[in-house]
This record gives sequence, C-alpha cells and structure tokens, in this order.
Amino acid sequence: MSTLKVDALSSKSTDTDLAITADGSGLVDIETGFKVSGTAGVPTADIRADAITGAKIADDAIDSEHYVDGSIDEAHIADDAVTLAKMAAGTDGNIISYDASGNPVAVATGTDGQVLTSSGAGAVCAFEDASGGGFTAGTPVTVAASAATFSSLPAGLNYIILIANLSSAAPAGGGMDQVQIGDAGGLETSGYQSVSQQVGTFYSSTTFYDLNPQGNGLMYGAVHLLRATGNTWVEHHSYMYSTSVHHVGAGVKTLSAELTQVKFGLYGSGTIQIFYQ
Repeated sequence: MSTLKVDALSSKSTDTDLAITADGSGLVDIETGFKVSGTAGVPTADIRADAITGAKIADDAIDSEHYVDGSIDEAHIADDAVTLAKMAAGTDGNIISYDASGNPVAVATGTDGQVLTSSGAGAVCAFEDASGGGFTAGTPVTVAASAATFSSLPAGLNYIILIANLSSAAPAGGGMDQVQIGDAGGLETSGYQSVSQQVGTFYSSTTFYDLNPQGNGLMYGAVHLLRATGNTWVEHHSYMYSTSVHHVGAGVKTLSAELTQVKFGLYGSGTIQIFYQ
C-alpha cells in the first residue's frame, strides 16, 4: 500500500469534481478528524434528504426538544397510552365533559348534596340541587286529646303519608276513626267512597276515609293518599289495632279544588307524622 502525503488536493480543471476512488473492492478510508470547508464534520447542507433512516438513529436519543410543537397527532398515540398519571392536574371534584364545540371542559365541583344534571343538547352539564323524588317531613303532632289537622300544605302534592304511632287511640269526638281531606275552602265531609276491613267485617263511609270501627285500641301503621288525576285522591291504609286485630282498607275522594289540608281523626298517646311530595 502506497502513502501519499500532501497538504492539499484540488481538481485539475476548474469547476470539475475531485474524485477519490479505491481500486476494486477496496474503500476510501478517511481517518477520524476530517473537515468540510474548513469546519470539522459534515454540515447539514451536505447531507442528502432522507439519507438518515431510523436504523441510523440511536435508541433513546430523540428528546422532546427535537419535536416540532403540535407535531404529535392522534394517529401516533397508541390506544390506552395516556394514563391518569399523564393527565394535567385539575381541581378536586371536577368532572371532564365537552363544550358545544366538542372541546374538553371541566365541570366545576358542586356543593355537598347536589347532583350532576344534563343541561340539554349543546350545553355543558352542571351540578345542581336535586329536584323532586324525595319526601318532605312535616312536624309530628302529639294527639293527646284531639285530632291532628295538617293545614297549609303546599300546592301540587301527589303523595301524602300519615304515620300513626299511638300506644292508645280513640276516635276524636266519638264515632268512627277517620281521615278527611280538604282544600282552601275547608275539610270536606261528603263525597267519599271508603271501606275498611277488620277480621272479615267491613265498614264503609261516605263522609270520610273510614279507617276502622268505633272503639279504643292502639294504632301502629300508615295511611297513604295518592293523587290519581286532577283533584281525585285515592287512599289506602294498613295498621295494627290490637295484638290480634289488623285493619286494611281503601277509598277515593274528589276535592273541589287543590288539596291543602288533611285531618287525622284520632287521639291518644303518641304522635302522627306526615310526609309529602
């Protein structure tokens, strides 16, 4: 092998490429530390487009600084690749939804007891106070010597429950145990269709919802009043009257206007509680 030592090589003719070739299968061996145009290494301009393939890039050598902003598109993110740990931190209790433009948006945390509700198509859902579905509890009435009348009930009710918790009970003013309903004009005393059964014996009334025959006893049970349609109210009851007597029954009554009051016509030792919705 011959060695040629020179300080510079140039082509013989002007504007002619200088070719350095090896003979046969040999290769031109350029030792480490060459320059191009006086600068060490190969400049970017002298690297052909698409000349560097993935195989020529070292593993784990590309960092985020090499990516163009916004260059990672959906097609290059693997399914299930974004874990909770990779999501930006948010506010405790917020829920991710989408706005009218289809962009992600955080639904602000509501207050204790609120529920997540739909705001309709094209609007973000929201935390709001729950409406409907639950019963409102009235103030229990002690019925030591008189009937319990629940007046000034709100309009628009559809369901009323009277809970009797009486260790002793008797009809107020004598007669049959009863429940009456009324509107702003007062309690109504006619137009009822009602029947109650005690151990095979039936009792009926047209002046109130009949609960049981005349007499004294205890009373543990409930009376349910349900709006059927308009101002028509269906009643059904079931309760224990003594250690060996159980009463069941039902009735119906149409008021002349919106229901605003209910009377429970017994008294004794205990309370009557009302729930409504």
